[in-house]
Amino acid sequence: MGVTLKTVMPGVTVRTNSSTGSRTVRFACMINGVRHTKMCDLPIEILIDQRTKRPTAELRAEYNLWVDECSKEDGRAIGSSRYSSKIPTVGELAATYKRIATARSQDPNYRKPSERAIQTALQNMQHCIEVAGMDEQTPANELLRTETIRMIFNKLCERISGISAWSYISSLQSITANWTLEKYKSLGYRVEPPVMPDVGNAKRAPEYKMLSQEQKDKIEAWYTALAAEDDKQLYLAASIVAQLAVRPSDVVTLKSENFVRYPDDEYVHLVYRPHKTIESSNRRVDWPIRPALWDLICTVAGDRLKEGKTLIKGTRTVFDKLNKSMRKACGMETWNKAVYELRKLCVDTVRREQGVDAAVALSGDRRETIDRYYSDPYKLTGITPIEIMAMPAI
Repeated sequence: MGVTLKTVMPGVTVRTNSSTGSRTVRFACMINGVRHTKMCDLPIEILIDQRTKRPTAELRAEYNLWVDECSKEDGRAIGSSRYSSKIPTVGELAATYKRIATARSQDPNYRKPSERAIQTALQNMQHCIEVAGMDEQTPANELLRTETIRMIFNKLCERISGISAWSYISSLQSITANWTLEKYKSLGYRVEPPVMPDVGNAKRAPEYKMLSQEQKDKIEAWYTALAAEDDKQLYLAASIVAQLAVRPSDVVTLKSENFVRYPDDEYVHLVYRPHKTIESSNRRVDWPIRPALWDLICTVAGDRLKEGKTLIKGTRTVFDKLNKSMRKACGMETWNKAVYELRKLCVDTVRREQGVDAAVALSGDRRETIDRYYSDPYKLTGITPIEIMAMPAI
């Protein structure tokens, strides 16, 4: 019974009071002859990896960031440090990026990267680590080698398109962006940005390929059958993509403020900015919603919208189910993003029936993008041959 002290890693000590069961973590460091300490509460899972019994990457990142803050407060360089030439593990790199990127996103001078971009970068990095057969203890420079990145890209291309594979490995550039490198350096980490491999045109999305009538019939039958499913969220999520051309990634964020009723307009409008095109066209989509679809939204998600929640609950799970179901029902077993075909169908149909300007307004994409990836500009509805000059009979 009493107080016990345990050093978890250099500079980090855990003080445990066995009589009360309380636990306190103390950080300590010496900077230019001045000792700095900090008491903090950290959950046990942040301290020790229960599998390896070693300090976690999160703990190392937390401690290193604190040492960096102490150095700035001291107003002098840390000088020689035991971390001065340390190559971080991939786990330490990920944990540190999460900390510094989150802090930057909350800084009014930056506000970028967004929380969503941070999460995507970390998820994609983790996927690259798994594809490469590595674990969190692997030195980061092993993951960032050009040869390793090329190997990851090639493996990914065995089951997904080149553009999708590139989106995964390009996250390694996000995690080693210029603004991060100085921060890593100040924390005593030596991180070299990756030199991305040349993959030619493989990272470009394929041009639009019109579905056959047989494929369209299968998709229509599958979509109709969704209405009878017990989980109505499946039908609603598919309808938002199919009827309004909203990317699944944007369906995640739709809330009540994205559904607007204007005076003297009989329709409720969907109003939002597609996340993917914020850095390019940054167009604002403002599109009327058919009454039948609005009724579906109110029936399935009305309470969630009133409570300020997102339109769909567990969106990732919903679209995982939709993709799996659509692949099986529509003969799309090899398609990575089956549900995305609903968006293409929607944009293509609007372009044919209402023109390219309407398709641009609905999708939020540039005209060039519509022509290349969402529709065939040479195949339009209602085209008939016209007489340019009078042709006398012979």
